[in-house]
Amino acid sequence: MGGRRESLKPEGSGVPTTDPDVAEKLSTQRASEPEMKRKDKGLFGVAVEDRGLATYAFHHLETKARDGEVARRWLVELERHLRAAIEHFGTCRTLRSITPGQCSEYVQVLLQRPGLQGGGASRRRQPGSS
Repeated sequence: MGGRRESLKPEGSGVPTTDPDVAEKLSTQRASEPEMKRKDKGLFGVAVEDRGLATYAFHHLETKARDGEVARRWLVELERHLRAAIEHFGTCRTLRSITPGQCSEYVQVLLQRPGLQGGGASRRRQPGSS
């Protein structure tokens, strides 16, 4: 990468691999890392894999507040939702490590929590349903 030679060591190994298939896989992974970091930074303004959920949540709230495009009331609600997610997933959990399936499980957890009116979380009615 970048004109210099790097040894391709499998994770947990102190020595470079001699297996051409493993070397090719490691080389492909290594080549995609900068692109993933660039995409993450473009989407989120921070390198996702380096940040825990709490750090990203704070960054997100700070950005929303600084941009001034949302009402203070919405920022308070957003902070409440982010705190609940942090409580569920963990402070240091990276965004990249949270799978779509885990997000679906979290939605089910939220649906069981009492809402502001004492019921479960509200579900929006789909168009055409009664």
